[in-house]
Amino acid sequence: MNTVALVAFGKHETGNLQVGWLGLGYITSALKKLNNVRVNVAYYDASEIDKATADIVEMAPMIVGLPIYQNNFEVATEFIKKVKSCLPQLHITVGGVEATTSPMEILENIREIDSLVIGEGEYTVCELVKREINGESLKDCKGLFYRENGLIRKNENRALEEDLDKFEFPERHLSANKSSDLFRTFLLATTRGCRGNCTFCCGSPHKYQPGPQVRFRSINNVLDEMEYLINEYKANYILFCDSSFEDGHDISGERYNQLYKGIVSRKMNVRFLLQSRAETIDDNSIKALSNLLCVGLDTVFVGIDAGNKEDLNLYGKRATINDNTRAIQLLNKHEIPFTIGLIMFNPYTTFERLYQNIKFLKETKAPVQYDVVSNRLWLHSGLPIAKKIRRDGLLIKQKDTLFISMSEGWEYHFKDKRIEWAWQAINLIDGIPDTQKNMNETISFSNYLSFYKNPFRNHEKVSAFRGELQKYLKESAEWILAYITKVLEYAEKGENNLLLVLKPDYENLIKRLKLAWDIVKTRKIAATLLLRKESRPLKNYTY
Repeated sequence: MNTVALVAFGKHETGNLQVGWLGLGYITSALKKLNNVRVNVAYYDASEIDKATADIVEMAPMIVGLPIYQNNFEVATEFIKKVKSCLPQLHITVGGVEATTSPMEILENIREIDSLVIGEGEYTVCELVKREINGESLKDCKGLFYRENGLIRKNENRALEEDLDKFEFPERHLSANKSSDLFRTFLLATTRGCRGNCTFCCGSPHKYQPGPQVRFRSINNVLDEMEYLINEYKANYILFCDSSFEDGHDISGERYNQLYKGIVSRKMNVRFLLQSRAETIDDNSIKALSNLLCVGLDTVFVGIDAGNKEDLNLYGKRATINDNTRAIQLLNKHEIPFTIGLIMFNPYTTFERLYQNIKFLKETKAPVQYDVVSNRLWLHSGLPIAKKIRRDGLLIKQKDTLFISMSEGWEYHFKDKRIEWAWQAINLIDGIPDTQKNMNETISFSNYLSFYKNPFRNHEKVSAFRGELQKYLKESAEWILAYITKVLEYAEKGENNLLLVLKPDYENLIKRLKLAWDIVKTRKIAATLLLRKESRPLKNYTY
């Protein structure tokens, strides 16, 4: 029996919840279909390099494969070097986001790597394994970079699989959250690709492999996996991690409607989050989303990214300001819970753009949390915006390769030094993250209590909690935007010691947020105790 070891360092988490590495799960399921192959999968913390090395040495597999991301690059590199020194004949292959966007940088910097998989890896990894078993050359293995006689060879890119239903469900047993029976969440992908061409996004395989921009799983196939997760792992919350659940579908809202009908017909009891693009939200999709609220929709995430035209152009967004405005207004009008993504700061940020973002948030009444408005562009090496920033001389470590210098994601200068002062003053405040760290969980808890299946949705204690939370969200947004505006005004005038000058202001902000949040927490506890007292277990949320 030939052994293939898949190793992952670091854990993808949502709050306190392990939700697993979906790509590795798909690779595992594909490899398990091969004859005479044993697959061993292990997840390690960054502190467990020696343990991981010892485990692999004892196992002595034929191939070790691991995903490389920015957040595990250094530990993965150290592990690769250590295990190769112990097992010189071991074939080490890597894949993942950074491997796909910066293959040459990785192979040139980590010479212990024998091959590198580009893009979606199910077919490529399986062919690689079969060729290694049979002692065959890797010359024609599509989708692969490999070493031969000390040289790096690049094969033809592998075409994308258009029928996603052909893939087995991803292996889940190591990524299953077993810490709580109350909040068991799983990632689920219903599409691959995206119609957008955002300059900062690495989530579109068609950029690296020939094939359509977006591919869809059939809704029946999606519902089958949902049932599998519910029955096998007691899942009660699904994070649909598509770039956009229905973007690229011919009929607006139709895919939402298919999901709604499937959940109803199969009588599922599960809560879920959907992701959408602003330009796809219209009257038809809103009607479909309203139906989904009745069968478990918790939140819709919308990637707005900017409230000004200049940044939308910089980010390569398809959505316009009008699209973003319409999406938020429709979601607010129809009372569909939603959150937004906003990239407030980037190397080219100007004060005028920041003021326009704030004006947009105020006028649309978009949900505002502190981490949203303090957010800064995160770079992935090899992508258009990262290349532009490097060309413009804004990277902090110009002598390093782009991949190495981007290990922290935002090691770049702002063109306007005053913007950096403003960002530091906004981002480096102690206290605010602690005040709002449970915000999303609390909002989800509130959404659950308003769910029509909840017998206590009209109880006075539930109403008091939900009312206090809505008051907090409205008031905190006003306080946060007022403080940020003041920071910008001082920075624009050239004040560089903002944390000292504005210390009374941010201390007052933290105090106001904490006092208001304490009231929300008190109301939340009362609502939680009501559920416990009545012996009605809360199936969808932790508290």
